[in-house]
Amino acid sequence: MKKLILITSFLFAGISAFSQFISSESPDPNIGDVYHLSGKIGIGTSSPSALLNLESTSSSTPQFHISSSSDDGRARVGLNSKGGYLGASNASGEETMLIRGYAAEGVQAHFTAGNVGIGTASPQSKLEIASPAVFNAHEANVLTLRSWNSSSPNDNRMLGMTISLDDPDNVHSASQKSVGIFANSASDYSNNVDMLFYTRGSSQAPYFSEKMRIKSNGNVGIGTTSPSALLNLESTSSSTPQFHISSSSDDGRARVGLNSNGGYLGASNASGEETMLIRGYAVGGVQAHFTSGNVGIGTTSPSYELDVNGTIHAKEVLVDLNFPGPDYVFEEDYDLTRLSELDQYLKENKHLPEVPSAKEMQEEGVNMVEMDMLLLKKVEELTLHLIEQNNSILHQQEIIENQNKKIKELENKISKTWRD
Repeated sequence: MKKLILITSFLFAGISAFSQFISSESPDPNIGDVYHLSGKIGIGTSSPSALLNLESTSSSTPQFHISSSSDDGRARVGLNSKGGYLGASNASGEETMLIRGYAAEGVQAHFTAGNVGIGTASPQSKLEIASPAVFNAHEANVLTLRSWNSSSPNDNRMLGMTISLDDPDNVHSASQKSVGIFANSASDYSNNVDMLFYTRGSSQAPYFSEKMRIKSNGNVGIGTTSPSALLNLESTSSSTPQFHISSSSDDGRARVGLNSNGGYLGASNASGEETMLIRGYAVGGVQAHFTSGNVGIGTTSPSYELDVNGTIHAKEVLVDLNFPGPDYVFEEDYDLTRLSELDQYLKENKHLPEVPSAKEMQEEGVNMVEMDMLLLKKVEELTLHLIEQNNSILHQQEIIENQNKKIKELENKISKTWRD
């Protein structure tokens, strides 16, 4: 840099001496392609519009070129049909700096008050990029970080940027205090590219590590690098829910999680009291299954709204009836089966009339509501038989008492006759 400044100083000193030599009082102030006009010097132009005006007839020739006799590099400023540029290269001709401003219109890059503006002449931050309205993604990328396309399979390359709160000598370490966004080639020849999100945590190494990934197929993984669904959440702790919903007013929360026993879905109120908890702690297979509006417990193919392949334990069961109870049994015109007929039916069928056989119940199951109503009907019929039998017994008892009374009267008459 000092050499560049020194060369520039010599150049302007030479131009200043030359301008004095060919002052406006000289009868022939112009020498070759160097022109002097009213205190202005033109090189390559006979009508300079500035104190020093350089023009080249070739777009590949820089307007301003600085080099050293030892050929240890060069600096150049130039123009072409696209715009202007400022460049520098080393002794081997390798580009070490290149700033180009190829703007179709207006200011493409602007430096002011320590800020850099691209597409704006009045940047309000350290780097501000402005773009006109664009309505498709492939033209809206106003800032591009690019690495060359891969020529080999499975190279797993990464390219991105970080925002760091660390010292300069630590910004490329695995423990850097940064967040980052990266592109990662996820298949042969970078045909599939994933988006990776890194943060810095203090719980365990590696501290600066991936926390979320958007796969090339659109799947999002948090806590996993290979999401198998549109949203795939994984936790390293069995006590941490994979999914947690709460409100800013702290009026409750909902959570979904997994642990070594299985999965759960829960909700609680503002006081932390459990308001809902569904747990599927299955030792083997599916413990609960939801399909086509049906819920199966112990079965993966429920046929009813609630299909349980197991034992139900409850303190109380309340059932709504969709048909009336069998009170019709007590109507006067009800045809009550005679006991003699019932005796004959039992001898032939080995079960009560209307009640399914043991084989039928085993094969087809039992409808609890229908069975309860049927059993109630049989109890009511049995009650009618008991009442009938009781009436018959009472009637017989009355007859017996009358007969005993008559017998007693006869005994008294016979006894009196014998005494007389």
